[in-house]
Amino acid sequence: MENTEFKNLLTLLESQNEDGFRLGITLAQNYKTEFKAHFGYEVKEVKELFDFLVKKHVWNYKTSLFEIKELYLGQKRITKLPNAICVLKNLRKLFLHENKLKNLPTQLTSVYELDLGDNQLTDIPDEVYNLTDLWMLFLNNNQLQNLSNKIGNLNKLYTLYLDNNQIQNLPIEFEKLKNLGHFDISNNQIQNLSIEIGKFQKLKYLHLGKNRFQNVPVGIGKLKELWTLSLCDNQIQNLPSEIGDLESLEGLDVRNNQIQNLPDEFWNLKNLERLCLANNQIQNLSDKIKNFVKLEKIYVDDNPLEALPEELCDLKRLRVIYVFGTPKNMIIPERLKRMDILSYEKLKY
Repeated sequence: MENTEFKNLLTLLESQNEDGFRLGITLAQNYKTEFKAHFGYEVKEVKELFDFLVKKHVWNYKTSLFEIKELYLGQKRITKLPNAICVLKNLRKLFLHENKLKNLPTQLTSVYELDLGDNQLTDIPDEVYNLTDLWMLFLNNNQLQNLSNKIGNLNKLYTLYLDNNQIQNLPIEFEKLKNLGHFDISNNQIQNLSIEIGKFQKLKYLHLGKNRFQNVPVGIGKLKELWTLSLCDNQIQNLPSEIGDLESLEGLDVRNNQIQNLPDEFWNLKNLERLCLANNQIQNLSDKIKNFVKLEKIYVDDNPLEALPEELCDLKRLRVIYVFGTPKNMIIPERLKRMDILSYEKLKY
């Protein structure tokens, strides 16, 4: 009899309306032992979770509480999550940006997409390193200075955002993240990488801008699948010859550096569609720019260019050349002037 009644209670808890769930929680007081054996949490803990989700307006009852797959809890002024959130065994995506969290429940193992951006974190909560199935992790806009060696536990990560922190280096265990495809560590305080960037063969998007790099990380040319590379706002004076080995590269941003010359190998980037060279010290562009047959946009603004090469006129896909801040006496081919693709707009980068 009791077994049947408990099954009926479970049916109420799985209902898709508030009244049914509240009735189930009330009746569960009579089956505390069975309830904890089934869910792993006390009745009062699950009720706390229920009240929390209702108060934060993130559950509309259209889905059973235990079938929730995504929770959007950003900008909710949360300082702590209810432990019983781990009862949501189907939870896959958890968005917690712009809160004030310092830690997470320890049993939150089902999540594979986690957003902890804008949480004033000075350290990554230890609980994050237990999420070994994590595929996407957002830790941007915090106050992180160091990463634990435990970061190597997250070897299924494909997307990792660490931008806008105070990180100075990466631990060697970071090299275990061989599945990374999208990595953003821009706007930190990195001068050199202690890791071998060339080991991350699956990288497609790499953002290293707004750091303190004086040199491009060694091994960059091994990233044969890389589509987008940002090295903007550093202190780079030269691009290495291996930059020309990035055969899949479609977008390159090296604006706001101190680059004077481009190596001959640079002009091997035949898949480039977007090239930003703005605010450097470049005086000449090679006639080999004709190799960039897919180029659509090029930014050469704020460079002391002596001339624009005639070969730009032959790039059929080229739609705009940004030239604000170049010398007034810069030589521009007449044919290029007639193409109406020069822009003197001052851009805000």
